[in-house]
Amino acid sequence: MSIVVDANILVAQVLELDYSEAARAKLAEWLDQDLRLYAPTLWRYEALSALRKFVRHKILLQKEAVEAIKAFAGLGIQEVRPSPALEEETLVWADRLDQAVAYDAAYVALAESLEFELWTADRRLARAARAAGAAWVRSLQEAEAS
Repeated sequence: MSIVVDANILVAQVLELDYSEAARAKLAEWLDQDLRLYAPTLWRYEALSALRKFVRHKILLQKEAVEAIKAFAGLGIQEVRPSPALEEETLVWADRLDQAVAYDAAYVALAESLEFELWTADRRLARAARAAGAAWVRSLQEAEAS
């Protein structure tokens, strides 16, 4: 079995965020279940942007950001490069989600194309995606509450 995982859950593995404890527990659960984790290749750039933001705001040192990058490599994420069909579906999902950019839509489109669940720490994305017909999108926080 496999799932698509949003960059925010992966970033929470190496940074202290409000939901890091829940994200780490969920990742451990997935690994115990031998689930394969997938993400679009853009997840790395989203993660780097988060690290850069933390460095810029002096929450993280540059050397800590570099160590975090090394930790990302150990997560075993199966990265999926976009195909023309996946890019088209990403634009369709960006429109359905009424988003000006396509980052979140790339995760939704990938999960749909692979027929896997998408897990995110972004409650708004999860709600909007489900309202737009993506019943396979799960929120980390909603899973915690149940």
